[in-house]
Amino acid sequence: MRCIEPDKFAAHAAVSRQLSIVLLVLAICCPPAPGLALERKQFVVRNNRVIIDEVYWAILDLPKWARPDEKTAKLVRRQILRFLRKSGYLLARVKVRAERGRLIVDVDEGQL
Repeated sequence: MRCIEPDKFAAHAAVSRQLSIVLLVLAICCPPAPGLALERKQFVVRNNRVIIDEVYWAILDLPKWARPDEKTAKLVRRQILRFLRKSGYLLARVKVRAERGRLIVDVDEGQL
């Protein structure tokens, strides 16, 4: 069994304590900001004729980091389009854009 030299152990312990203190201060001073995750009221569906807005919201599987931004807009578009295609709406088109802190979802369900 290999032993740690006393000087190295003391230095390691000091660094660990300092790191713990820094992390504690960050956790206290910088908690995650509430309300930044995408909320239902920031999700606006337009032009849908068959499927109600709540269904589109319910099918989304968004990560915790999801915000009303372009990155999330691409993810939402992909998920809604996949849902529509699996549901038989082969002519469906979806456009999603981030605008003023909201995601605007334009849905054309492709009815003939």
